Amino acid sequence: MDRATFQKLCFILQSVCGLKSSSRVGVPEKVAMFLSILAHHTKNRCVKFAFKQSGQTVSKHFHAVLNSVLRLHAMFLADDSYNDNEFVDSLDTTPEWTAKRDEMALNMFNEWRNAAIV
Repeated sequence: MDRATFQKLCFILQSVCGLKSSSRVGVPEKVAMFLSILAHHTKNRCVKFAFKQSGQTVSKHFHAVLNSVLRLHAMFLADDSYNDNEFVDSLDTTPEWTAKRDEMALNMFNEWRNAAIV
């Protein structure tokens, strides 16, 4: 994520969701902790050393940002107004497509497994 996008995200979380800075941790640092945990699948213990905060502080700010992001669901998620039956009816279930789909899934699984082994 580039800096401009990061700043826009911080601004939206502050203005729309009411995320506020605490006495020692600003909104950008809170959002950086949150994104670090999500993007790198890091544990609370690793983040507390990287940001020089206690584990309780990291957890508290992670949940504050998570609650703010969840408040944005109406702004960013699409409306689920399409008819599911029409979508299911339009799916191609011919034997040729089913075989091709299974082959693609198997290839993706094998690539993933090989990457995990290496």
